[in-house]
Amino acid sequence: MSTASSSSSVVRRGSLALPLVCCPSCKEKVRMYISTTEKRDGWVFYKCQKNGVNCDFWHWELEYVQYLSEKHYLVGDAFVDAIGAAEE
Repeated sequence: MSTASSSSSVVRRGSLALPLVCCPSCKEKVRMYISTTEKRDGWVFYKCQKNGVNCDFWHWELEYVQYLSEKHYLVGDAFVDAIGAAEE
């Protein structure tokens, strides 16, 4: 079970569900994206909607899971499950 603030939504990708929180810098929504570059095709990453404009919040999936844990959006079993799924 994952916990998130009331302003968060959840994206489900397979068995992985991560809260999409507000960016800590500009308070815009963080979104999930899938890389289409040749080198990292299919890799999942999360970034602020304003990334590249006036915000630099951007993380690969595993880094985003760690960020969510540090900020207490993912705790206990939810964190363990998310780390396991992100590492697959």
